Amino acid sequence: VMEAVYRSVCRGLFETHKLLFSFALALRVMEFSGRLDPDECRFLFSGPQADVPDAAQTKPPATWLPLKAWSDIVNLSQLPTFKGVAAFFDANVRHFEPIYDSPTADEEIFPAPWDKVTAMQR
Repeated sequence: VMEAVYRSVCRGLFETHKLLFSFALALRVMEFSGRLDPDECRFLFSGPQADVPDAAQTKPPATWLPLKAWSDIVNLSQLPTFKGVAAFFDANVRHFEPIYDSPTADEEIFPAPWDKVTAMQR
């Protein structure tokens, strides 16, 4: 059924819109199968919905990390899966600089226990 709907909808789309439709459909399938947390997805696409008090005023733990990035990490730690990531990052900041500097950061190995996150969470 899903393939029939996909083919039917794609017939009416321009080539440039088919990829976006495919991505949106894949996200929905992942969400309904329990492989995607909607709050994490929302954070990825929209950023934090509300700042944690004082997150923007807290000094980043390293000079190479921009204040905005640190604020996002602090806000990310409010999601259940990422609870404690800001404190861990602060305590282990030297392990994250090579990841930050890497052009292929999504392929880098994160320090444990954050090495167990899914590809979408990376």
